[in-house]
Amino acid sequence: SPSLGDALRSTAILIRGPIKEDVEYALKEYNLGTPLDQALMHMSVRIASRTFSSAMAPLLIGRQTGGDLPKFLERSAATLREMARLEGVVRTKTADGKSQAYVLGAMPFAMILALQGLDPLWLKPLWTNFIGYIVVFVAGILWVGAIVLARKILNVDV
Repeated sequence: SPSLGDALRSTAILIRGPIKEDVEYALKEYNLGTPLDQALMHMSVRIASRTFSSAMAPLLIGRQTGGDLPKFLERSAATLREMARLEGVVRTKTADGKSQAYVLGAMPFAMILALQGLDPLWLKPLWTNFIGYIVVFVAGILWVGAIVLARKILNVDV
């Protein structure tokens, strides 16, 4: 399409769903005299998506600075695809880390139950001696600290 406004009109016909309403609203703004760049910025604010804003930024910059807009858009599309791929990698790695944190969080209780089942007298000094109480208290604090730290590390906003 020769102009971005015409391209936006033809896009509004082809798309479905909630984004169609936003594109049509931007077209209405444009038809009422709002500059196209400003209508697109308003649409980006309404949608409030980091990916959509990342797609709109090169379009607006390319329009304002001139140059080879199709090549600029191809490069930004490749960048957005790579960002989506990397977000998927981060999601899978954090999911792996969360499952490992759950296992490690439950491990002390499983070990205590297993050791109590094998030899009930083996852990008795921990429950009957003052030094045993201190050891259990310190171990409990370290366990809680490890759980809190793991939650903070694995709480990645992608």
